Amino acid sequence: MITDFLTEFHGYLTGKGVITMSASDFMHGAGKTSGFDGSYNNHMADLRAINDKTINPEGGFVNQAQYNKWVPLIDLMDEFVGKVNPEQAGEFWGSNWTANARMKPFVMKTPIGQVQAGDEIYTRIPTALLGGVIGVPPPPPCKAVGILV
Repeated sequence: MITDFLTEFHGYLTGKGVITMSASDFMHGAGKTSGFDGSYNNHMADLRAINDKTINPEGGFVNQAQYNKWVPLIDLMDEFVGKVNPEQAGEFWGSNWTANARMKPFVMKTPIGQVQAGDEIYTRIPTALLGGVIGVPPPPPCKAVGILV
């Protein structure tokens, strides 16, 4: 799921001309092929519009119709922020600074704050993203009725 998410985020940023690096460098770091220690967390302003989960062409990656399916994963990252530091609850959506500081520990499953190694939040898959074929992201929600098509 994380690889699919970061691959699509990379494609979005590349398409906008924000980055030119390979998907592997973006996800894992220059010259690396694993570990999720890349620069993806440095692009929070392009990830989502602040406090906006809706389809909004003027917003960021998850605000685009074809990528809005990732909102449940961003919500999980937001929940993670509140578990790490309860005073920052809700700040993944509301603060680029907080999102930047918390996204990489979430993706890398790094113990931080009140979240320890092996915490279930690191392996939880949002219900809306369950199903389908491994390695193939689910279709976006049907805007008309709010269900998966």
